[in-house]
Amino acid sequence: MSLAEIAAGLRAVLEQIKRQRAVLAAARSSVREEYQRLLAISTGANHALVHRALTAASTAIERVHNADQQLAVVPSQSASTGRSSVLT
Repeated sequence: MSLAEIAAGLRAVLEQIKRQRAVLAAARSSVREEYQRLLAISTGANHALVHRALTAASTAIERVHNADQQLAVVPSQSASTGRSSVLT
């Protein structure tokens, strides 16, 4: 396998990461909107299912954020190694 083939493969991986981050951003936005909607309509409700739904939505937002943060590290690590010139 040549260096050019490896570079092409890495470029494809980085492009896929970029697409995944866009999907995660859309998911996070959607979950936040639904969380805010549920919070608005359930204000004053003291029901266990409402609290469970709010907790689940909050956890989902946090997980999506963490996944995005982990994906953000990959391109920055490849650039910081000084070998990113092979990829461009």
